[in-house]
Amino acid sequence: MNFTYIFLLKLIIYSMIFTSTVSAQDTLQPRTDAKIFYLRLEADRAYQREEYHKAILYWDSIIGLDGEKVDYYYNRSRVYTALQDYGLALKDCNRMIALDSTAYEGYWHRAEVYFAQEQINYSIGDLNRALLYIGDHKKDKYEILFDRGFCKKYKKDYAGAEKDFRRILEEFDQNHLKTLKHLGIVLNYAGRYEESVRYLSKAMILAPEQAHLYVSLGFTYLSMQDYETARNIFDQGLELAPQKSTTQALCYSNRSYCLLQLGSIKAAMKDANFAIQLLPNNAYAYRNRAHIYLHKKKIDKACVDIDTALSLGLRENYKEELEHLQLKHCQ
Repeated sequence: MNFTYIFLLKLIIYSMIFTSTVSAQDTLQPRTDAKIFYLRLEADRAYQREEYHKAILYWDSIIGLDGEKVDYYYNRSRVYTALQDYGLALKDCNRMIALDSTAYEGYWHRAEVYFAQEQINYSIGDLNRALLYIGDHKKDKYEILFDRGFCKKYKKDYAGAEKDFRRILEEFDQNHLKTLKHLGIVLNYAGRYEESVRYLSKAMILAPEQAHLYVSLGFTYLSMQDYETARNIFDQGLELAPQKSTTQALCYSNRSYCLLQLGSIKAAMKDANFAIQLLPNNAYAYRNRAHIYLHKKKIDKACVDIDTALSLGLRENYKEELEHLQLKHCQ
């Protein structure tokens, strides 16, 4: 057997092996893609049914088949966030960013996870990075700006929040409903009540059926000590609010304080009790009921509600108010 024959024989064998390997890979890839497609459908269904542990198993299987796709880690991170497993959610966000450090979605979602953990500065930092890489995605850009404004509002940087909210209205959508609402709230917190009323009234004109807007506008009038107008707005909110909802509880809580200031003590107590029944972790409802008890000279009950309100947490001005009352009546 000469050298030429042996060489040709090896060439034929190698060619057959290579062709067989390529053919196997070509056959395997469509099967893998089809399996991933099926698993994604099941993962999405499980997530929508709030079967989060089942959704995680599907995403684990998908990532096991292909661990190089950013959106797979994004989707699994969303499920971990829903489960409040923020450590694993952050781990997936970090993997997304490692795979593509210029993909704004990774920073945006990691900001959401940081916010859920009340790590507000980290959240704002990631939102800044997301805006750096956002490109021409106009809708996502103003949603990220809104999230950054909301973070600044949360940390009481009202000037910074106002700047982001105004930018959305000026550059993207002057009728962006949730921006109008939160700009109105920020202006209320800053003591600029007339401006607050203007933006919240515009939001209500755009969406008169949304009861939560009546809570915000009524609260601004309450802050202005225009208790009659505030009460009327809360009345309208209660007509629209779903039964046993947070919005309904907030309307009752705020209306109770208006009624107290208007001299309707019995009605005020009824509203405060109902607000607490609907939303027992609402510190402001206990604060309002404490004021009613103080008016009725029931000091012991007022002190219990003051303690409860302080333990649940309030904004600084309300906290100072209750600490003063506690020092005066409860020592």
